[in-house]
Amino acid sequence: MNPFLRPLPLVLLALSITLFLASQPIVGALCVAIWIGVLAVGSIRQTAVARSTDVSEDLDPESRILFSPIRRCANDIEAMATKKSWGSLHFIADEASLEATQIKAEAAKALMSRRDLKRALRDQTVATNELQKLEVQIQNAASPEEANSLSLALEARKLELSHYERASQGIERIDAYIKEAESALAELKARLTAGQSLDTIGEPEELRESLKRLKSLGNSLDEAEAFIHGT
Repeated sequence: MNPFLRPLPLVLLALSITLFLASQPIVGALCVAIWIGVLAVGSIRQTAVARSTDVSEDLDPESRILFSPIRRCANDIEAMATKKSWGSLHFIADEASLEATQIKAEAAKALMSRRDLKRALRDQTVATNELQKLEVQIQNAASPEEANSLSLALEARKLELSHYERASQGIERIDAYIKEAESALAELKARLTAGQSLDTIGEPEELRESLKRLKSLGNSLDEAEAFIHGT
């Protein structure tokens, strides 16, 4: 939301004008100074949030493609909450902006995990080939001792491949989360853009349902991460 349109800056501005009109310039000037400080802090916070969530440079090309729709939609929601005056329903617009910002950051985090999992899977083919070779070598072992040694190596390869399988399933879970996040953000944006203000979009309850859907995505991401790490 635009810092100028928040309740505290508006109250301070009105108070300053009233004091000046009441011939109390010193107190009025003090209120103006506080008003400027509040606006400065609000602007700094908004800038910090924008910078902290801009992580596209850390993503690989494939992840950037997946992230692009989410970032674009989240940025649109943030801009709408900042530039429009939502009147008595400004708190819903603020919450929508905060949730969109959080989902954007979480999606970027999930895609970075996805990137690392994809890199780990590069050695899966090598491990599979080594396992097949070990199976042949065990069949052709010259002695029980050699067969036992090869069997231990085989079990190690099987364990390695089980980790690759978990990584593949983790990628599938992240992909599902990304699709759901994109869909939820698009739904929220559609409700916000359906009219000139929240009062003409429809029942606020519909917006709350959209926000609830966004918030529930955090649980989906936690579950995906827990699965990936085996916790």
